[in-house]
Amino acid sequence: MRNDALFKFYREAEDRIQCGQFNTGKRLGERITDVTFWRNEVASELERLIHEIERLQDCRAVLEKAVRDVDGPLHIAEECLYHRESRKGTELVHDESEKCLLREVQMLRCNQKKLEACLERCKDQLRICRASQNQLELDLKNKETALGIDTLCHQLNNYSQGLQYYSGIEKYDPCISEQESWAEAVNRIVQKSQTERAKSCQLRTDAETLVNRVAQDMWESWSMTNNALAQRSTEMLEAKSKLQQHLHKVQQEIFDIEKNLELMRKAIADKSHAIKVAHTRLEARMHRPEIELCRDYAYMR
Repeated sequence: MRNDALFKFYREAEDRIQCGQFNTGKRLGERITDVTFWRNEVASELERLIHEIERLQDCRAVLEKAVRDVDGPLHIAEECLYHRESRKGTELVHDESEKCLLREVQMLRCNQKKLEACLERCKDQLRICRASQNQLELDLKNKETALGIDTLCHQLNNYSQGLQYYSGIEKYDPCISEQESWAEAVNRIVQKSQTERAKSCQLRTDAETLVNRVAQDMWESWSMTNNALAQRSTEMLEAKSKLQQHLHKVQQEIFDIEKNLELMRKAIADKSHAIKVAHTRLEARMHRPEIELCRDYAYMR
């Protein structure tokens, strides 16, 4: 009777051990499934984030080029303003060309600052995305390691090689998270990456819109300034032509006046002999004696 009770106890203990191993194996399998799911989620999100970082890097390169491209037109506009200060006299006028050049310089400087601000935002977003990438890579690495360990543990049985006792292992608990907090942590990492990826996508859209708008503003401003300078050049040519025509007329009038003066001088010179005759007659008649010194008709003539 005693042997039967002991045998029953042994069999119940064996059943409990087998049931415990089965439940532990089942839990390990569920854990492997959970870790595999989140490992795949992290890997997928990491791949999408890496692609987004590459596109954001391309966006940064485009913005850097756009900032540099503004320097050329800005330098030209400032050079035009500088050279136009060399105009003399009444030509130093605040005309439409100068107004367009000033507006163009202001527009270029303003847009360059906007591009530089967008570039800084792009660089900051790149740093944040890379930080999220590092978190995902670290979490993915940890999950790969944990998945390998749990898979190994899931495959162990009573006949596996290398089984041994570890003193006090059942009292040692190095865990730093619970099942729920573990899922929340990985979900938080994935959601943060998704959020930063969405911000990056919106930033790229904003940057593309800004670059297109700046290019359009530069083209419109250049066209307006160019048209104003062309109009001013046409007006200057017309004014120059009129001045040349007027100068030619004035020079012709001066020539005609000088010619008339010369003719008058010649005419006066031609009358000098007649005047000398008159003077000589008057002087000779002054020597008439006494009453013969008469104011007669000849004298009056």
